Amino acid sequence: MTATQDDASPSAAKRASSIGTLSAAAILLLIIAAGSMGWAVWQLRIDARSDAFEETGNLATVLAGQLSRFLQTIDVVLSETRDDILGLDSEDTNAWRQALSSQGTYDKLKNKLARLPQAFNIAVADASGQVLASTASWPAPAISIADRDYFRSARGQDRDELAISSPIRNRVNGEVTLVFARSLKDPRGAFIGIVYVAVNSKYFEVIYDSIKSVRDLAFILAQTNGVMLVRHPYQNDLSGQRMPQGSPWYDVIARGGGSFVTPGAFGGQVRLASVRLLQGVPLAVSVSTPVDAAFARWRTQAIVLGLGGFVFVGCSLSLLAVVRREMRSLARSEASLLEKSKSLEQSIAERSVMEKRLVQSQKLEAVGQLTGGIAHDFNNLLLVVIGNLDLLKDTTPPGSPELELIESSLTAALTGSELSNSLLSFSRQHAFKLENVDLKAIVNDQVRLLKRAMGRKVTLEAASIDDVSSVTVDAAQLRCALTNLVVNARDAMPNGGAITVDMYNTTLTKQDATAADGLPPGDYVVLEVADTGVGISPENMSRIFDPFFTTKEVGKGTGLGLSMVYGFVKEMKGQVKVASEVGKGTTFSVFLPRAAQLQEMAAPALVPADDQAPGHKHETILVVDDDDLVRKSVIAQIRSLGYSTIEASSPAEALELIAGAERFDLLFSDIVMPGPIDGVELARLARQQRPDLKVMLTSGYPDLKIARSSEESYVQWQILKKPYRRNELQQALEEMFRAHDGGEQPRRTQAYT
Repeated sequence: MTATQDDASPSAAKRASSIGTLSAAAILLLIIAAGSMGWAVWQLRIDARSDAFEETGNLATVLAGQLSRFLQTIDVVLSETRDDILGLDSEDTNAWRQALSSQGTYDKLKNKLARLPQAFNIAVADASGQVLASTASWPAPAISIADRDYFRSARGQDRDELAISSPIRNRVNGEVTLVFARSLKDPRGAFIGIVYVAVNSKYFEVIYDSIKSVRDLAFILAQTNGVMLVRHPYQNDLSGQRMPQGSPWYDVIARGGGSFVTPGAFGGQVRLASVRLLQGVPLAVSVSTPVDAAFARWRTQAIVLGLGGFVFVGCSLSLLAVVRREMRSLARSEASLLEKSKSLEQSIAERSVMEKRLVQSQKLEAVGQLTGGIAHDFNNLLLVVIGNLDLLKDTTPPGSPELELIESSLTAALTGSELSNSLLSFSRQHAFKLENVDLKAIVNDQVRLLKRAMGRKVTLEAASIDDVSSVTVDAAQLRCALTNLVVNARDAMPNGGAITVDMYNTTLTKQDATAADGLPPGDYVVLEVADTGVGISPENMSRIFDPFFTTKEVGKGTGLGLSMVYGFVKEMKGQVKVASEVGKGTTFSVFLPRAAQLQEMAAPALVPADDQAPGHKHETILVVDDDDLVRKSVIAQIRSLGYSTIEASSPAEALELIAGAERFDLLFSDIVMPGPIDGVELARLARQQRPDLKVMLTSGYPDLKIARSSEESYVQWQILKKPYRRNELQQALEEMFRAHDGGEQPRRTQAYT
C-alpha cells in the first residue's frame, strides 16, 4: 500500500464522519426551522385574535356611549313629561283623565317628541292600561297596553326605574318597536298609570349600517338579564329570546364588560364578541365578528408561511442530498482533483506568462514611441547624407579613388536607412501598404533569394501545402520579417544545420484561441521558421522581442530584428509564438489572419541605376523645410535635376511667397514643422490662394496623425518618404509634372492608411 493510499483511508473515514455530522446538523436545523415557523404561525393567530377583540371592543365602546346618551335623553323627556302630568289635579279622576285627553296635553307631548328624532310616539296610559294621550293622533286611539311587558314591569316596580320592553309590534303602524316607560304614582304612592316613549327598531339599523362596512360584524342590544332587544343583521322576531344558558355573556356582564367567544345566539357561527354596559340602564351592547373573518388574513399568512416552509424544507433536503452526493463523489474523485489541481497550477503559470507578455508589450510600446522619434530625426540626417553622397557620386569621375569611398559611405547610409525603417516597424509608426497577397509565392521567392546568403553549412528549404490561403499584409515588410527570422536561425547554427520554412492553414476555436495568447477565434495562415540550432535559454526567452536585446557578439547584431517582426505581426492583427529547446532548435510560428481574396503580387524589381542628371527644366519649385541642412541638401538635389528653386525656412515665410507675385510651379514641403502651421495646413492654404499649384509633401515621420491637421486631411496630397535617393526624387517630380500636364492623377509614392 502506497503512502497516498495510507493517507486516503483516514481521509475517507473522516469524510464519512463529516457526512453523518452534516446530515444530523441539517435535520436538527430543519426541526428548529419547522418549530420556529409553527411558533410564528401560532403567534400570528394570537395577534389576529387580539386585533379582532380590539376592533370589536372599540366599536362596542363607541356604540355604548352613543346609546347611553340616547337613552339619557329619552329618560329626561319621560321625567319631564311625568312631572307635567303629576302636576295636574289628580283628586278628581274624571277631571284628570279629561285634562290628559285634551288638545293642550297633545300639543305639549308633540313639543317633547320633537326633541327625540329617534322616537315616533310619546303616550300616557292610566292604571288600567287605557291610552289617554298619544302623539300618534288626537284624540288618542282607543287601545289598551295592559298586556305589554313594559306596562306590567312599570306597574310592579317597587323602585322608580326605567322600564324597557322586549321587541313588540306597534298596534298602530305594525312596526317593530322598543318602548321605554316610567310609572306614574299619586302622592300616596298608588300606581295611576305610565308615560312611555316608543322607538322604531329601524333607528338601530342606522347604527348597524355605520359599522357593518368595517368587517362582517354583528350588533346586539340586550338587557343585562340576557333578553335580546335588537340584533343585526339577523333581524327576526326576538320577542322573549334570551342569551343561552351558560353563555359567557353572563360572566362578561358580571365583570362589567369584556370579550369572549360564543356560538348560538350569533347566527350559529363561532364569533369573537366584545360587550360594553350602557351607563345608568340595565342594558349592554355587543359587537362581534365571525372567527372565519377574523382569521382570514391569518390563514393567508399561514398558507404563505406553510408554502415557504415547504419550499425551504424541500430545498434544504435537496441541498442536503446534493451535498451528500457531492461529498461522496469527492471521496471517489480524489485522484481527479489532484489532476485538476495540477491543471490549475499550469493555468496560473500560463497566466503569469501572459501577464509578463503584457508588461513586455507595454515596454515595447513605450520604447516604440522613443524609437519613432529617433527614427524621424535620423531620417532627416540620412536624407542630407544620402543626398550629398549622390551629388558627389555624380560629380566624381569614374575610376577615381574617391568614388570607392563615396560608394562605401552611401552603402553605410542606406544601411542606416534600413535600420531606421526597422525602428519605425518596431514602433508601429511605419506606413504599411496592405494588400491581399499569395503568401506561398512571396515566401518561396524570398527563400530562393536567401539561399545564397546561407553559406555552405546551412540548408534552407520551403515546404507547404498546395492550398495555402492568401493574407492581407505589407508585402515588403513580410519579406523583411521573413529575412530577419531566417538570418536569426542561421546565426543560431554556427556549426551548420537546417532551416525549414513551412506554411499551412489553421482554424482556431475559442479553446485554441485561449492557448494562442488571446488571438480571436477564426481562420489563420501559419508561417513557421524552424532551425536545428542551439535553441534559446529560458532566461532569454522572455526578452527576445525586447528592442536592442541580442546574444550575438558586439558588431554582429542591432537587436532590432525580432522587435521589428513582433511589431509587424501585431500590426497585421496576428501573433508570434516561440517554441525552443536548448541544444535542439527553435521554431517561430507567425499567425496571420486569412484574406478574403487573392491579389496578384509581382516580385520586387532591383533598384535601377542612377540616371544621369537631365538638362535644365523650366519648372520652379518652392522648397519649405525648417531644418537648414535638410533644406539645402534638398535644394542641391532638385537643382542637380535641372529645376529652379525658391526656398523658405518656415510655413509663414512660404505663405508670404505664395501671396506674392513670384511664379513657381510646385510646392515641396516637409510635413512636421514647429509653429501653428504644419505642412498639410500649408498645402491647404496654398491651394486656396493658388488653385493650380502642384503640391508634394515629404516626411521622415510616416505616422502623419501626429500632425495638427485632421487625421484624414493629408490623404489628398502626394507624399514622398524620407530618406529618399535622388533617382526617387527625380521619378516623383517627373510623375507629378507629367500627371498634371497630361490631366492624369500622379502615382502615390507612398500610401498611408
